[in-house]
Amino acid sequence: MASEWEELEKLSKDELIIELMRERWAHRNINQRLRMIIDYDYPDSNEIPCVVEEDDYSSPGYETTDTWAKKIVLHAKSRCTGEFGPEDAFDYGLNWDQAEQAFEELVTEGKLDWPSSDPRSGRFSGIAGLYADEVAVMDPEEREKRMRAERGGSDGQA
Repeated sequence: MASEWEELEKLSKDELIIELMRERWAHRNINQRLRMIIDYDYPDSNEIPCVVEEDDYSSPGYETTDTWAKKIVLHAKSRCTGEFGPEDAFDYGLNWDQAEQAFEELVTEGKLDWPSSDPRSGRFSGIAGLYADEVAVMDPEEREKRMRAERGGSDGQA
């Protein structure tokens, strides 16, 4: 297995910039969270309070140029090991609006597809986690069973 240095050595200049911004975003984010903990006034009981954070989707993130947003989304896709969606660009500091806009533009350009569970996907199958081409090669009984389970789960029936 290659060392971290060897892995970074293989990256292009743009990819290195994106990785640097990802690390800066993570560093700022953890500093902000630590500051919240340190600045928090503890109750008289000296028990650490339970703090509920806002939803990560509301994190402001950065706004950059459209060109860089697309580069960031494509880089995030190349690093993703599972199914990829616009929210995966959050780790690189993009805000929700720009991540989704860049993702949509890349879908329009034919460079990406929506996740399999998203009806906007050109390969949407109706079964979460599977694209239409994957469902097409399934055993017909298994396919019907999964479709019934999907319909049952969506309308509240078991």
